[in-house]
Amino acid sequence: SLDGQNWLLLGYVEPEDGWPATHGPEAFVEPLGDGKWRIYVNYGCQRGGEPYDYRYDRIRCMWRDVDEAELTRYRRLLEATSVQP
Repeated sequence: SLDGQNWLLLGYVEPEDGWPATHGPEAFVEPLGDGKWRIYVNYGCQRGGEPYDYRYDRIRCMWRDVDEAELTRYRRLLEATSVQP
């Protein structure tokens, strides 16, 4: 999102092996300097099992680094697909 309201879906967080579902992802972006950033996604994991337990009991985190070139591609894609008022 360029404005926090209009979003372009690029994918989703797959559950890790052994966990039936994930929920409530929250993102955090950390500037690393030199035109690079690290994007973190935190999410809860359901218990699952048999009988199925819908409750969450783990919080996981994944991250990856991105550079200005990748961010520019996404910005252009967002600008081209944004809904205009």
